[in-house]
Amino acid sequence: DQVIEAGSGGTDTVKSAKTLDYAYRMGLDNTLGMFSLRGAYQFVGANYNSPGSPTTVKDRISQDVTAGLRLSRLGNVSISYNQYKDNIAAQPDKGKAITTQNIVSANTGVTIPKLPQVSIGYSKNAITGVPADGSGTKIVDNNTALVSGGIAYTLKKVTLSAGSQKAVFTDTLKVT
Repeated sequence: DQVIEAGSGGTDTVKSAKTLDYAYRMGLDNTLGMFSLRGAYQFVGANYNSPGSPTTVKDRISQDVTAGLRLSRLGNVSISYNQYKDNIAAQPDKGKAITTQNIVSANTGVTIPKLPQVSIGYSKNAITGVPADGSGTKIVDNNTALVSGGIAYTLKKVTLSAGSQKAVFTDTLKVT
């Protein structure tokens, strides 16, 4: 199955100030046998408003890529990369920083008939930021590593499950 999507959020007028901005998203979703690949690019302008989608983050560029492998009836493996760039309009008058967030993750799930389902995941999240005034001095530089695991078992119509995760946060600038 192949799905190609492209859309535009159009323009929006903000508080009668006649400020126009736009948003768009382009994506590709491809499944070939047991392999899958999904990618997307999204731009949302600094003055774009979307009352119908309150989770849309203004002033951001997003890029996402995910690759997966389905292992017949035994489970799956996936890896993904996500990048978010905020304050792309570089508005120093609002005291904002230009930030970039990179997330790399890998997950697997194992399903063997009559045994509990097991899942294991790992992700690394790195965020850097510089002042929007262009001074270039890092004001944000941190990393979070996350390991997670879970187990689930279904008895007739009831599923019992448990999960755990551990995150390690590192602020390389040593800001308290």
